[in-house]
Amino acid sequence: FWRKESLATLGLTINLGHNGLKCPVALDDPRRMTVTHSRGIEEVAVRFCACLNDDLDGTPDCLQLIEHDLWPASWEKPMSAFTVDVLKEFHLLSLQSQMTAQDFIRYLQRRTDNVQTDQVPDRYRELLRTMQEFIWIRAVKRAGLEPRRGMAPGSLAVLCPACPQPDINMDLGWISRPMHLRYLDALYHTVDGNFHQNQREKPSDPDDFALSEGAGYF
Repeated sequence: FWRKESLATLGLTINLGHNGLKCPVALDDPRRMTVTHSRGIEEVAVRFCACLNDDLDGTPDCLQLIEHDLWPASWEKPMSAFTVDVLKEFHLLSLQSQMTAQDFIRYLQRRTDNVQTDQVPDRYRELLRTMQEFIWIRAVKRAGLEPRRGMAPGSLAVLCPACPQPDINMDLGWISRPMHLRYLDALYHTVDGNFHQNQREKPSDPDDFALSEGAGYF
């Protein structure tokens, strides 16, 4: 009979840092990690590079994973990771079909094993945290900013293409328009109340905080 086995059990080892070859100075055994990709949730063995840089420091494990299109679920000693492709896939599905993170993880569990889904690792909590970081990093990259705390208010926001913006989408002589034509450059601001502002911060989870802090949208 056929029996399903993980890639790690079959002997697959992902070597980081040397074009797929083992790092010559890595002495530790490969780390068994849970990797979530677009075809399921698998257990694989990952061997990290142990080479030192000019500062005699090794490259952190999390950065090695990111360099190989694997987003770590934690930053100290990651045991789980998501491929960048699966994060992009979930982002599009959440925008187009309003798929929730829980439904997406259940779908990946069934792609891994459609009979014993309870035997497949549940990475729902890790996906929530990872997507928050991944979407924020993409927004910062597209805005051409350095990813850090305390960014300028609105620096991640996209200007409305239909609203008049001086030196961007307005005629050069807009400031000298006749009075009866100035309505063409009028800018209207609409303010509405936010009745859910009291739910912005969760008192039950002090570690859940906003990354943009006013630099983007609420």
